[in-house]
Amino acid sequence: METDPVQVFGSVLRTLREQAGLSQRELAQRVYCSPSLISAVELGTKPAKLDLVERIDAVLNANGMLLKVWPITTTGSYPSWFAYVAELEKEACKIHEWELRIVPGLLQTPEYARALMRVVRPRDSDDKIEADVTARMARQEIFSQDEPPMAWFVLDESIMHRPFA
Repeated sequence: METDPVQVFGSVLRTLREQAGLSQRELAQRVYCSPSLISAVELGTKPAKLDLVERIDAVLNANGMLLKVWPITTTGSYPSWFAYVAELEKEACKIHEWELRIVPGLLQTPEYARALMRVVRPRDSDDKIEADVTARMARQEIFSQDEPPMAWFVLDESIMHRPFA
């Protein structure tokens, strides 16, 4: 039985689409997106954004069912697409990262993380930003384990000089 929230949502979407007698291509045309996006959402490889879910719910006459199920794809400490990575970090013996744009999450301070999140997600509430900052800082606890992973980070120097706020 599938327990990944994004895959469960995709399965519900596929069932509703098939009950409506629509192909992925037909649904995509009606909700103004690509068939590959519908496929990825149904397979659970890409979480759907709320605006897409709203359009799909209306086209499939789902009476809000998809909107009620959709929040399961965004619960937990991490977005569904990142939860697996966070779990792998906990078990890692080595972490190597090369970054040209921003300080990696495992090296961010709360202030840096908060400012970065606010810039890329200006419409999110302060509570949502703070919850995500807390989750990001919790990831750093792997370095306090009895046997922390060996970590190796290469950062482009411009990261240290780049303003983003």
